[in-house]
Amino acid sequence: MHGVAHLDLVLDGSILVLELHSPADNMLGFEYLPSSNTDIATTRAAMDTLRQANSVTSLPSAAGCTLDEVTLESPIFAAVEATHQHDHDHDHDHKHGDKARAHNDISAQYQFTCSNPEALSTLDVSLFEHFPRTETLILQAITPSGQQGGELSAGNNRIRF
Repeated sequence: MHGVAHLDLVLDGSILVLELHSPADNMLGFEYLPSSNTDIATTRAAMDTLRQANSVTSLPSAAGCTLDEVTLESPIFAAVEATHQHDHDHDHDHKHGDKARAHNDISAQYQFTCSNPEALSTLDVSLFEHFPRTETLILQAITPSGQQGGELSAGNNRIRF
């Protein structure tokens, strides 16, 4: 559903993992495989933003968390990366069939190691600032204090552990 994304959070010892799953429309304004230069530029900009963990979340500095790994997945991202790998001095008339019109999703995973995980009492989600088409984030979290769920929005973007 457009405007709605999902965020799964797991804190296990010193390892914090965030997984974001969203319709591409929330981040790109479209869900089809990009073919125009504008759509490709929009996609690359979104990828660059998503690679920066602080575009999704703001962690308390006292927790001493360092980003270990970012993984982005989407058929749209794969298509843009494939076009980047070959010469564009000629015109393309690619036929993508149903994938070109499909409702593609975006997934992003962030893994952190925190030197003081006990200081993770809250976490602010900054995704809404960078991707305003995302209106609601469905949260599922597993932390040492238990499981929780809920809905986050631009006006209610703090997760309390």
